[in-house]
Amino acid sequence: MLLVFVVLPSKLLGATADSLFYKLKLAEAYELGLDKTLEFQLAHGRHKEQAYLDALRKIKDISSLFTSTISVLDSKSYLVRQLFIPVGQRISPLEETCLTQFADSLFESYLSHPSEPYFKEIIKKFSADKKTHWINELEETVEFHQVVSQLKHQEISRPFLTPKGIHVVQKLDESDQLEVVKEADIAAVEEIMLRFGIFADKDAFKQIDRQGHTDLSLVYSEFNSFNQEDYQRFALGNTSKGGELLQQEFLKYCLVKDLKSRLNEDLSFTIKLSSLFNEDLYKLIYDIKIYREFGNDSIGLAQFFDEHKEDYRWSKPKFQGLLVFCKSNKIRKELYNLLSTSPLKDWPQIIKIFNKEKEQISYEMGTFEEGDNPTIDSFVFKKGKKRKFKRKGFPKTQVYGEILSGPKQLDRKVIDTVLVDYLKSKELEWEEYLLSKYNAGKYSPNSLKSVNNQTSN
Repeated sequence: MLLVFVVLPSKLLGATADSLFYKLKLAEAYELGLDKTLEFQLAHGRHKEQAYLDALRKIKDISSLFTSTISVLDSKSYLVRQLFIPVGQRISPLEETCLTQFADSLFESYLSHPSEPYFKEIIKKFSADKKTHWINELEETVEFHQVVSQLKHQEISRPFLTPKGIHVVQKLDESDQLEVVKEADIAAVEEIMLRFGIFADKDAFKQIDRQGHTDLSLVYSEFNSFNQEDYQRFALGNTSKGGELLQQEFLKYCLVKDLKSRLNEDLSFTIKLSSLFNEDLYKLIYDIKIYREFGNDSIGLAQFFDEHKEDYRWSKPKFQGLLVFCKSNKIRKELYNLLSTSPLKDWPQIIKIFNKEKEQISYEMGTFEEGDNPTIDSFVFKKGKKRKFKRKGFPKTQVYGEILSGPKQLDRKVIDTVLVDYLKSKELEWEEYLLSKYNAGKYSPNSLKSVNNQTSN
C-alpha cells in the first residue's frame, strides 16, 4: 500500500523557486559546500523529520502513535545514573574481557577519587547512557534490577554484566509508584502494521531472548526488513528501556520507518522534500551572506540611514522639544542658560531642580505631531488661540526644540524599518554580484547542475 501526499506551493523570502536569483543563490550555496555542513544537515534534518510526521499524522489512526498519556503505576522504580558500556551479542570472549577490564579500570579510578563530581565526569566521558532517569521493572533486565534493588541510597555498584552490557550504577532514589508516560497501545500498533502489510516475527524475538542471536528478520514488509542488527542499534539509543517495553518501542519504530519508505515512493511527497531542501539551503545562504554579515553592522546601518533620511519622512511634521510656562522672567532666563548647555535628555532633571521647593515651571515635553496635543498645536503649529492654553500663574512662555519632517537620528522607533531596508539593499548588491558572476561564466558546472537537479525534482 502506497501513501499519497498532497503538496501545496510555498513562497520564501520574497523569491520564487523558479526565479533566476533564487537559483543563483542556491548555486552559490553549493559552491561554498553549505549543503555538506553540519549546520545545514542538522537544521534540514529537523525540518525533514517534521515533514514526515506531518504527513503521517494525516493517515487514519496513525496520529495515535505520536500522542501519549500520563498515568501512575504501582511499580518499584529507581532513580539512577550509570556508567554503561554496551556489549554486542557477537563479540569475541577476548573483546568482552577487554571491555570488562576497561570498566574495572574506570571503577578503580573512581575508588581512588571517590566523589560524585568525578563519577559524573566518568559518565560524561565514557557512558553510552549519560542521563539521570527513573527505571521500572519493564525498562531494564532482571539482572539489572537484582543489583540495583540491593544498593543503598546514593551507593554505587561494582561493575556487573547484563545481556545489554556492562553497568556501574548509582541509586539516587526509589519509589513504589511511578509516573509513566503511556505511549500508543501495542495492540493498536500491531493492528496498524497488519493493515499496511508489516509483520513481526515473534519467534525471532524469542530467539534473541533465549539464545542472544537470530538470523531471522524481526519485522518485514515488501518495502523493508529489520534484523537483529537494527534492533541492537535501536536498543543503544533507548538504554532506559528493556525487555518487552523495548520490543514494543522497536515495533513502533519499524512501523514509522516503513511508512516513511512508502512516502518516499510518492512523487508529490518527494517534490515536497526537494522543495524543503532548497528552502533550507536558501535560508542558510541568505543568513550567512546577509543577516550574519550585516545584521549587526551598526556603522553601516547608521550610514545607510544618513544617506536615505528622505525615505523616512513622516506624513506630518513633528515638534521635538520642550514648551515651558515660567513663574517669572528671571526663572525663564535662568532656565534658558541651563538648557542651552545641556542635552535634551537632562532637561526634565533640570526642571525638577527649579520645582524642588514649589512649582516654578510647568511644561510639555516630547515629540508631537499636529493633533497630538492642543497646547503644542497652539504654541508650535499656530493652530488655535494661545490665550486659551496659557497656564494661570505662569505668565512667561518659551519654546525649545525644532519642527522636523522626519527622524533626526536612528532611534528605536525607526530602526526596525531601516534595518529591513538596509538588509534588502545588501541583498540587491549581492544579487548584482551573482548576476555578473553568472554572465561571466564563473559558476562551476557542478554547482549549476546541483541546482538544476534539485529544482527539477
